[in-house]
Amino acid sequence: MNKKSTGNLAAVIEIGSSAVRMRVSQLRRGKTEVLDSLEYPVFLGHEVFTEGSIRFESLRQLSGILSKYTATLESYGCKNVRLVSSTVLREAKNRSFVKDQIKIRNHLDLEILEYSEEKALICSEILRLLHTEQKLDTENAVLAYIGTGSIGIVHYNGTVISTSQNIPVGSVKLHDALRSISRESDDFYPVVEEYLDLIFDRIDIPASEIRSIILTGSDLALVASVCEAEKSGDIYSISAKELRSTYKTLRTMSPSAAARRYNITEEEAEILFTALSIYNGMLRLSKEPQKLICPDIDICDAITRHMLVPGAQKEYWAQTHESALASARRIASKYNCHTAHAETVAGFACELFDKLKNIHGLSPDKKIILELSAILHSCGQYINMRIHNQCSFDLIKNLDIFGMTSAQILETAFVSGYEELSAPNYSDASFLTLSEAQKLEISKLIAIFRLANALDKSKHQKLQIGKIRVSNDKLEIKTTTDAPALLEKWAFDECAGFFEEVFGLSPELHIRSNLL
Repeated sequence: MNKKSTGNLAAVIEIGSSAVRMRVSQLRRGKTEVLDSLEYPVFLGHEVFTEGSIRFESLRQLSGILSKYTATLESYGCKNVRLVSSTVLREAKNRSFVKDQIKIRNHLDLEILEYSEEKALICSEILRLLHTEQKLDTENAVLAYIGTGSIGIVHYNGTVISTSQNIPVGSVKLHDALRSISRESDDFYPVVEEYLDLIFDRIDIPASEIRSIILTGSDLALVASVCEAEKSGDIYSISAKELRSTYKTLRTMSPSAAARRYNITEEEAEILFTALSIYNGMLRLSKEPQKLICPDIDICDAITRHMLVPGAQKEYWAQTHESALASARRIASKYNCHTAHAETVAGFACELFDKLKNIHGLSPDKKIILELSAILHSCGQYINMRIHNQCSFDLIKNLDIFGMTSAQILETAFVSGYEELSAPNYSDASFLTLSEAQKLEISKLIAIFRLANALDKSKHQKLQIGKIRVSNDKLEIKTTTDAPALLEKWAFDECAGFFEEVFGLSPELHIRSNLL
């Protein structure tokens, strides 16, 4: 192996629940090629899932592993490195200390991926691989990543991901959570099944709609091995019948017996049972599944593509953007939100955002906050008309929208919670936790959104924007209409004051009637 390769190199180091992995890759002829793959066992997941924190002895061990990895990277001459972690550090109470120590000791910046980021990256890689292999029934498929500490489940309709759920249970976490029962009862297996029933019965995907179940995860190779799965390229095919049979057999065995039967360690045998329980439970997501399609991919694959392949990042964001909007629309439909009004307000908001780009100074990716706010802002009316703005805020800030981080969802909640009769009050409790930079950014988005929402106050789509003109001290919006628009004019004027306070521009709405 020529370690001093001159190609475009990238390395991804992942701190997982049971191991620290590193993959060094190179872009060659438009494809990523793995040059080296290393893995050291380190059982951080057991500590976090049972004690809540990572011990400093384990942190020192982790730092030592990272030192070996960085020495290897020096031999490759690789400087393009990303260090990531997901559930194990997401749930560690002392994650800030861990990040700080890794920065000091190893000179590496640790990225802790949120549930939504991890799921979106893996789903994008699953779809890419299956489309490449032409093995995806692209209409109505469930995609799931079964990790050691969490499960991400989405519904893919053939075009976009329309439903997204994160479940804070994985193979290791489930094993550790129920470990005390295994020591006290002979009914461990029924307890695990009942526990999983509580989880899977709440998944908001009708089984009648699903034609394919596509699973991957950290225990895939182990599950595929004991189920005698077929493998073609990077894709396993696991027979549903064989999976059920293997699970039924495993239920009758002790960990030591399972270890001997499948030629694995007793620790692996214990995790195998909970992993197989989850895989078996996933079969209920389709009416009569014949097999599971299981791509052999992980988070490192997705991140490596983003680091090396031109256009991969742009393609990912386009896919995530459309799926986030589809996910929000599905949620909005449950709360009887007005679809035509939402789409109209989204269009107005985006037009204003683009026209004011030299005024607001926000990054282009903030536009999706306005789009999501337009779709979801009236969901609080379903709960309580009297305090619907507060209800919208409380509801939206806790939503699971595909690909959106907690910060993006919180921004959406803030923007959605204001209309013509309510403007931000920075002394409110909800604002006190925000930094000055966050308050400024949210205020800009709110100012734009309130004007856009006012332009369709009647929800009858009366106005069409003809021209938007920005001068030194004015924002002029020229519109046409086929009907009286006094309500829109009143709402617009109510919102004008806060907009001027934020941007220093006085908004003026000009309405020309097509009836004259």
